[in-house]
Amino acid sequence: MTIRHGAFQLLMRLLAALPDGLKQQLRHNRLLSPLYRRVFRRLGAGMEGRSMKILAGPLAGMEIFMGPAVTRAYVLGVYEVAVTKALEALCKPGMVACDIGAHQGYFTLLLARLVGPDGRVYAFEPMPGNYHSLERTLRINHLNNVVQAIPLAVAQESGDVLFQYSDKATSTGNIVHAGNDSTNLTSERKRVALRAVSLDDYAQEVGIQRIDLIKMDIEGEELNALRGMQWVLSRMRPVIVCEVHGKPIGRDPGAVLQFLLDLGYALHDIVDDQHPMVNPDGFTGGHVLGVCGNTVGDE
Repeated sequence: MTIRHGAFQLLMRLLAALPDGLKQQLRHNRLLSPLYRRVFRRLGAGMEGRSMKILAGPLAGMEIFMGPAVTRAYVLGVYEVAVTKALEALCKPGMVACDIGAHQGYFTLLLARLVGPDGRVYAFEPMPGNYHSLERTLRINHLNNVVQAIPLAVAQESGDVLFQYSDKATSTGNIVHAGNDSTNLTSERKRVALRAVSLDDYAQEVGIQRIDLIKMDIEGEELNALRGMQWVLSRMRPVIVCEVHGKPIGRDPGAVLQFLLDLGYALHDIVDDQHPMVNPDGFTGGHVLGVCGNTVGDE
């Protein structure tokens, strides 16, 4: 271990010991956050391709393989805290969950820990670099008996698609459609042909009998993916935790909400510890919780 990497790990341990509220302030404070990021980038340079122990939060003690985008929030246990708390409240031992847009595996780890050895997680991640990190993370934590990693995009229909992504922003890949091709905006975007599957097709092909919870973050492809899982949604009625992207990434965030409302879902905005009801009119994007049959408080 180099001196720099030793200093990086020491810094992470010191930050992890801080109260969660203070860690969040460091991340978002207008004056401190830029300094925090610069120190992290300098000390964390070269950590790609290594596994790191998560030091705080619900995944403390587990390890995550650091792919092209080293995310300090993973290590400190402060990544998307409101979504994490929602999943902790809703995902129970023995459940079957889908992580659609699994990225490098942070929420996949959380779902695996929550469903336990009697549950099952299906993690879909099409980007090659992210999928490599996801597979390594699962092996490191000995979770291959709980999690099935699937190198496919989830879409409206099964088949070949063109996917665009950037190595510098590994969480922003999406399927290319007319109107969302960003290759003219930046030379950093890459394109790759890969396979997509509708969740309906996948569930029926592999014989999934139930899905209790779906977490989805797929960069504006939400509506098409939901259209490809109508059989699952209407028959299995899973809880949905979904980031609905606003314009220009998402084409019509209100249409995503209306689609779920038409299927009988009650929709709640995931904001801190509050889950107020959300209406599609005027909705500009954010994390949404969809529940059938019960209110959030009844779960």
